[in-house]
Amino acid sequence: MSVETEGGACGAPAWRRWVWLLVVPLGALFAWNLARTWFQSDDAFISFRYARHLVDGLGLVWNPGERVEGYTNFSWVLLMAGGMRLGLAPEVFSNVLGALCGAGLIVAVLRFGTRGRGLASPWPWLAAFALAAHPSFVAWCTGGLETMLFALCVFAGFAALLSPPEAGRAALPASAAAFALGALTRP
Repeated sequence: MSVETEGGACGAPAWRRWVWLLVVPLGALFAWNLARTWFQSDDAFISFRYARHLVDGLGLVWNPGERVEGYTNFSWVLLMAGGMRLGLAPEVFSNVLGALCGAGLIVAVLRFGTRGRGLASPWPWLAAFALAAHPSFVAWCTGGLETMLFALCVFAGFAALLSPPEAGRAALPASAAAFALGALTRP
């Protein structure tokens, strides 16, 4: 039995059983760097104030009664308002959501890199590990800002746009939706 077809009754390649040997260190590296670089940006509190006023029924305003748009991240403010409505502290919710978007971006880069190569190729893994190890990338997963949501949307838009022909017509609306959400996140 060759290494390519070894895998028991399922017929899965042998290397698939060992993918976890890369996934676990990748996740651990990302988590370690998150813990090391976790911070809260003062700019995040602008979004939190607008979100708080929205939740309190005052609208998207800095001060009650004034109509000044002072945020640059509409969808992020709405997400923060949703979290506040659920009783979540925005200082924690924003960082957790940013970290989840950063992890999602690492997974998206890995998936994009495996197109036509498969998980056995080292190159997609190298890209994923480079992101998880990069202090600036990981630091901006926290901070309370929309940075990683925006990056994820833009990457997802390009990944869908560059889909192989067999993906069909669904790739174009998916690309448009990702770019639209990106524009609503950070115009």
